[in-house]
Parts: sequence; C-alpha cells; structure tokens
Amino acid sequence: MFRQVTTLFGLLMLAICALGQSTALDRANQLYAEASYPAAIKIYEKIVEQDKSNKQAVTGLARSYRNISDVGNARRWYGRAVKFKGADTELFLEYAQVLMSCRKYPDAIPWLEKYQASHPDDARAGELLDACRNLDSFLQSEELFSVKRLALNTESAEFGAALRGNTLVFSSSRTRSLKKDNRTGQSYLDLYQAAYNGNLTLGEPVLFHSDLTTPYHEATPCFSKDGKEMFFTRNPYKKGEAGADENGMVNLATYRTVEVDGKWSEGESLPFNNQKYSVGHPALSPDGRRLYFVSNMPGGMGETDLYVVERDSAGNWGQPRNLGEDINSKGHEMFPTVGADGTLYFSTDGRGGQGGLDIFSVDPDQDEIGDPVNMGAPLNSPKDDFGFIMDEENGIGFVCSNRAGSVGADDIYGVIRLNPFYGFVYDEEGNPLAGVKIAARRGRSSIKAETDGNGKFVLGLQPGLEYNLNFKLDGFQPLDEPLALPKGEAEAAARRYKLVK
Repeated sequence: MFRQVTTLFGLLMLAICALGQSTALDRANQLYAEASYPAAIKIYEKIVEQDKSNKQAVTGLARSYRNISDVGNARRWYGRAVKFKGADTELFLEYAQVLMSCRKYPDAIPWLEKYQASHPDDARAGELLDACRNLDSFLQSEELFSVKRLALNTESAEFGAALRGNTLVFSSSRTRSLKKDNRTGQSYLDLYQAAYNGNLTLGEPVLFHSDLTTPYHEATPCFSKDGKEMFFTRNPYKKGEAGADENGMVNLATYRTVEVDGKWSEGESLPFNNQKYSVGHPALSPDGRRLYFVSNMPGGMGETDLYVVERDSAGNWGQPRNLGEDINSKGHEMFPTVGADGTLYFSTDGRGGQGGLDIFSVDPDQDEIGDPVNMGAPLNSPKDDFGFIMDEENGIGFVCSNRAGSVGADDIYGVIRLNPFYGFVYDEEGNPLAGVKIAARRGRSSIKAETDGNGKFVLGLQPGLEYNLNFKLDGFQPLDEPLALPKGEAEAAARRYKLVK
C-alpha cells in the first residue's frame, strides 16, 4: 500500500467496502484498513476512554493520526504505544519519524537506535540517525532558493503542480461535491489551471477541461514539451463505478490524453496499469521517451518504489523497470518530476533529511547513478515536501508541502532561484575579519549572513534586483554599499569590502 501521511495520499487508495457487523475494535480496524482514518479515530478514542491499556486501539490511534498528518496527536499516542510490552518494533521507527516532524531530533535518536538494533539490515535508521546528528547539513541547499506562500491555496488540498506554457496545472479538492473521500472527508481531487506569466502572481484558478473529470480522483499531471500530451493519475472509472480489486480497494492508474484543436481526448489507460496495485504520479522525460512513475507492485524494494518505462518511436511501451537500490529504499519514494536538463527529482522518507518526505535530486542518465542529493532547506522542511518543478528560463518554480503555515492540508508554494553572491571582508591592513554581520536589504525585507574565519560570506540574492549591503562589527564603523546583480549567471569574481575603525 502506498504510504498515507498527508491529505494528498488520500488519492492513493479509495476504499469501497461494506462494513459488516463486528465489535467496536474490529470495526475501527476495518475502517483503518480502508484508509477511513477520521472514522477509525472516533471509535479508537471511545475504546481508549474505557480502557487505556487497549494496545490495539492506542496503536491504531497513533498510526491514524500520523496518516492524516496530525503529528501533534500522533506524537502523543506513539509515546504510549511504544511503551506496551511486546510493541511492534516498526512503531519505534514511526515514532522517531513523527518526532523529527515535530523538530524533536534529540528525542528521535534513542528510538532510531532501538529500531536499528532490531532491524540491522534496514538502512533507513542509519540515515535518519545521521540526519539527526548532523542536521546543519540539511539546513542550507547548495543552490539557493526562496520559498513564498501563494494566494491560490485554500483550506482544501492543493498539490501536484505542472507547467504547461503560460499555465500552471495542479490538483485540488476544492470542488464542493456531495461525493466525499472517506479518508479525508474532502471532495475528490480534480485538475485546475491558473495563468502563469513567469512570476509568482498567478491568475484565478479554474477547472482544467471538465471533459476529463470523473466523480473520483484526477491528479498529478505532467506534460510533453509542446504541451499537447498529458499524463495524469486517476482512479479507474467505467460505467459510473470505480474498478476495485478483490479486497474492494480502488488502486491508482496512469492515463494519457492528447489535445487536438483545443479539446482533450478521452483518457487512455496505459498498458502497464494493473487493478491489483497502483501505478501513479507520472513524470515525463524532456524527450518524451521515458515515463517515471510510483508503484507498490510486487517485487519492489520498499513500500512504494520509483519505476521507469520507455516507449519506442511508434509509441509502444516497454516493460516497466525498477530504478533500483541507488534510488529506492525500504520506505516510500514518491512524486517524481523531471527538470528540463533531465534531472530526476523525487521525495522519500527512506533517507536522511529533516523529517517527513524530503526532496532529492539525481541524474538518471549517468552510466552509474550516484547517490541522490538532498535539496536542503528551504525546499525541504520537517514536514512533507514534494513535487518540485522549475521554470529555468525565469528562475521560478513551485513545491508542494504541508509545512508549518500551510493554509490547507497540502499547499503549493512558489520558489525563486537565487544567485549565490560571495564576498570577503578585511580590515585596513588586509586581515580577514570574522563575525561580520551582513544584511542585504531591499525595502522591508533583508537577507542576512556572517563572515567565517577567512572573512568570507555568501548571500542568496535575486538577479535583477537592487540591494543595500550593510556591514557591522564591534569596533569598526558600519559600512553601507549598494549592490545590483545582473540577470543571468552569478558573478564569477567575489567582491572585497573593507571596514575601518
């Protein structure tokens, strides 16, 4: 089963099962199995009110709250669940991941150590331990970015953004329909579009082509380079009903559609879809020959893995291939996207990071794929971060997250790529000055830095804008210098600044 952590993962599986007569605990467990977490929580809480020692109910509460991304309540109930005699050792890892999402990194360490002792072959514990002990390495990315809130977000879920020319297409549950997703209590996801003009001021969102909309989920689109071909995720839907497997679960499938004279063709189910497991969240390579996707098909390496499938010049698809252990872990690999240069971006909770899903990048065209690189802050946060896309020409991008400050369960954030500006600060005798506080001011906003032992500093600045640099160090006169970075590449030579006493 796909990991179900935030509202967005309600897309992953849709339970359409009838509840039989059962005890309260059986009823809650069945609701949990159907991913109807809010309904399961209500029953589990009633059970625990009567019997605080009910191990199954406490464990069910912990996992249910985690699955709806309520990490505050999840932390509370995991704290109880792990103390039961004979507790499932998987709870140790889950509790540690919840603690990391709550920024309680030191508290997560002993639980990761306990999990590692009982699961020595699971590399996740080692990677997460390293992250907790070396958090600073994840707090600043090599490529500097600024992340901004967007006005298009609502109290519903918004995620899965893709650029199509001068349009941003994304997934949202903002539609007010009578049919609700049992997992979230929200409407099913539909595709929306908003005008995009190379900046973060977007047009008013409207439904993206109603002829592609069904009563169930449509989400996570991607487009060919010319924007005429779209792949997206959908619950299989025929004759008014969603197609379920033998357990009554409706899995994900990937569909393809093409635009002709402004009209999109009926969605075509791709040949490697399978009713027994999910195939979703597609990402197309720039040349249109390779399609990456997420699946929980048998034979994978973790909960969900990344796969790639190639098509020939006649449009025929080959056999999907698992991307292997260089990329996939025992955790959840999710939400692939592909940059204009072919760089593969994806999110995972199976590698070191700040907590939740972190975004990584890797070049899949290398003869030997190297280790995926954590994109660092501010693209990543202690919560779930995913779906990173970039308009390289304008230096504008988008990322999806349920980080602190989000309006809905998942929101789309704007990204501005910043040029790293390097400088050195010296005294009158040419000696480097450490500890100089620097602020690049523009209006009411400022970006701050401090010189190291060599007098060096770096600031992430937006090309084409004018800043005022302010330098301060006790015992020296303050210095103010104007600065304007031209659009284009970052300056090759660092600038030198002198402070006088």
